[in-house]
Amino acid sequence: MKKLLLFSLTGFMFIITSCVSPGKIRTTNKNNMLQIEPGMSKSDVISIMGGVETKPDEFGKLQVNPYHYEMFKANSDDTVEVLWYYTDQVYADGIVNQAELTPIVLDNNKVVAIGWKFYQDFFKRKKLSAEKRDAEPVGGQATTDNSEAK
Repeated sequence: MKKLLLFSLTGFMFIITSCVSPGKIRTTNKNNMLQIEPGMSKSDVISIMGGVETKPDEFGKLQVNPYHYEMFKANSDDTVEVLWYYTDQVYADGIVNQAELTPIVLDNNKVVAIGWKFYQDFFKRKKLSAEKRDAEPVGGQATTDNSEAK
């Protein structure tokens, strides 16, 4: 009986310590995003930020990084991609919405914009429909735009 209890406790501790909290994902993404610079390739971004990976949070819900991906054709020779990473908390409801994500914009496989302001400016110049941030993060601390749109 003691062995079963010890085995169960060990398994429980492994599960608890191997889970990734949403807060940890946000912090890791913000820190990694500081390394992204204009002109980097998509593969450079993926190597820094992480590719499509799924991890359970503390509630067992799978968290995906990047959280969202979009691709647009501005014209026949121009492909725009947006990698959306979970970086902010707007509502403490456990649901990740668009306002809680930070965009990294790639034009023809090169980083051209990081963050909401530069994303919206870039899309306006390209005459593409851009998302609008519908709320500000808790405490008003939005992820800092650390890049310039070309």
